[in-house]
Amino acid sequence: MTLLNPLLKVKFWNSSPLLLGGYDTESKHEFQGEELRPTSLKGVWRWWFRAVLGATLWRDGIKDEDFINNLRKKEGAILGTTEGKATASKIVIRSFTSKVYYDFAEKIQDLPRIRYLLLKKKDITFIKDIAGIIELKVFSYKDEKPEYEDIRRASGSFIISLLLSGLGKGSRRGFGSLDFDVIEDTAGMFLNLKSENIDAETIKMILRSLIPASESKNPPPIPLLAPGHFELLYLKHNNVMKMLQDIQNFTLRTGRMRVLGRDPLRDQLTGWILGLPRSAMPKGRIESGYYIKGGKIARRASPLIVSVHKTYASVCIFKSRDWPHPILWKSREMREGVKAQDDLMKAHDVLSRSIREYLEKCGYRYEEVKVF
Repeated sequence: MTLLNPLLKVKFWNSSPLLLGGYDTESKHEFQGEELRPTSLKGVWRWWFRAVLGATLWRDGIKDEDFINNLRKKEGAILGTTEGKATASKIVIRSFTSKVYYDFAEKIQDLPRIRYLLLKKKDITFIKDIAGIIELKVFSYKDEKPEYEDIRRASGSFIISLLLSGLGKGSRRGFGSLDFDVIEDTAGMFLNLKSENIDAETIKMILRSLIPASESKNPPPIPLLAPGHFELLYLKHNNVMKMLQDIQNFTLRTGRMRVLGRDPLRDQLTGWILGLPRSAMPKGRIESGYYIKGGKIARRASPLIVSVHKTYASVCIFKSRDWPHPILWKSREMREGVKAQDDLMKAHDVLSRSIREYLEKCGYRYEEVKVF
């Protein structure tokens, strides 16, 4: 007999604008609104589950291929996979929306990300307010059920996904962040956890309960919550929209110049660390910015992930080796590009120092969350 046993139930509401929808970035269509779907939640949850699980597996001396294969196998055994022999997820996620209100994106066009989207499409809507319930339930068949450690790690990584990231477009830049109250927790880790009580110490203790204390010298081949290979800043604020504007302005050269009086990422040719592609390409020809030798288009998401909640924000920076090389840079006046600074550790160091200085000059006080 197959049973669905309760694992985790949270009451949620969004703290920042939510941009869901498909290719057209449209949250509300003529016949149907785009609400919070389990697939959206599971995609983000899987990313953080991998970051947590991988941190327990990564060690110096392990070959990248062996590590990735082992990680995929263990991840698929819990959350399911379509690779090789398809496996169903051992944990089901469900969402129930109790309210949802839409608005026009032009009302928040002071935000850089929204301004960019409106250049392509004028009538974009976003979810201004949404609330409901999210449930995680565990499949059990006869005497077969996941190990407690797997359940604990899955539940914990879901909570981390809510704490440190958001959903939908622009989620790495603070959009789609959800506040929540835990109202049911059979694993016994998060019962009565409320967003209003989240501080740096709470986040540290949650991470400490899920990842090992051991530290490897070599950065992993993919982003992981591995000690020594990620940084986490916690900061209080009292204005969600200002926080969003400030953090999104940091990703723009003009924003960094305005606050810092210079652009350390441009000065040291490390701007690619904010994600690729990062170049101007009128008529399909690279005019300026960062690009891969040969003019190839390379996509690599930024290692900088920001969440913006009602009273606090988090800034997470991952160090991993999954970057294309060599990376070139050119200005509009240059015929040929020059080799950009491709020292990964130096690029991360420039990013880390720059965002810390930027936040301080914007008037924020941050606290570094040192897990171990």
